[in-house]
Amino acid sequence: MICIRWTTGFSAPAPRGCSKSGMIAARITNLTDCVGELAGFCFQCGKAMHRSVPPGDDHERWNCSACGYVRYENPTVVVLVAVEAEDRLLVIRRALEPYKGRWAVPGGFVERDESVTLAAVRELEEETGIRVEEDDLIPLFIASVVSTNQIYVTFRTHLQTCANLNLGIEASDGAWYAREDFPRDEFWLPALLPAVDDFFDCLATGHFKLYVSDWSETSMHNRAFDFNV
Repeated sequence: MICIRWTTGFSAPAPRGCSKSGMIAARITNLTDCVGELAGFCFQCGKAMHRSVPPGDDHERWNCSACGYVRYENPTVVVLVAVEAEDRLLVIRRALEPYKGRWAVPGGFVERDESVTLAAVRELEEETGIRVEEDDLIPLFIASVVSTNQIYVTFRTHLQTCANLNLGIEASDGAWYAREDFPRDEFWLPALLPAVDDFFDCLATGHFKLYVSDWSETSMHNRAFDFNV
C-alpha cells in the first residue's frame, strides 16, 4: 500500500504521473512509514503518536511515548542536470505541475536505494532521451531550500554537439539555448537566473566553480569555490 503526501511551497519537478495546480509536489512513500503523520498512530506499536520534543532532542517531532519511536522528517533530495554543448544549455518546458509551461533544467527526486549520480542519469534520460554515464557528471551546485525541506544537487555535463531530444511525458518541449536567446522571462524560478548567468560565465571562460547555495522562491545566496575539472 502507498500513501501520497502533498507538500506546498517551492518544490522540485513533480514525480512522474502526479499533477496538481500551484507549487505542489507529491512524495509517495510506504503507508507504514507515514501512518503516524496521517492517522496519528505509531506504525511500530499502534499507540497514539503526538508532536513534542523527544528526550535529548531540540526539535518538535512526531513521536510515540509508549515505545519511544521518533518519526524524523529529513530533507528530500532533488537532482538537476545542466547539460551544455556548443556553448548552449539544455532546458525543457515542463508539461506537469508544478511550473507547468515554464523552462527548467532536467531533474527530479532521488529514489530510495539510488545514488544522486544514478538519479541524475535516470532523470536526464527519462526527460530528454539523452544518456550519459555517472562518471560524466561533475558537481556544480549544492543548494538548501529550507522552506520546503529539500536539498538540491546540480551536476554539469558536456556533450560535443547539441543532441536530438526524445522527450518524456514530463516535458512538452526541449531546446538548447545560448546566453543571448535564453528564455529568461519563462524560467521556472526567476530568482535562480543569476545561477544561469554564472553557468554561462563559466562556459565563456572555461573556468568552472562549485557553488554552495541557499535558495528560496525569491532569493538565492551563493558561495563559490574554485573547482575546475
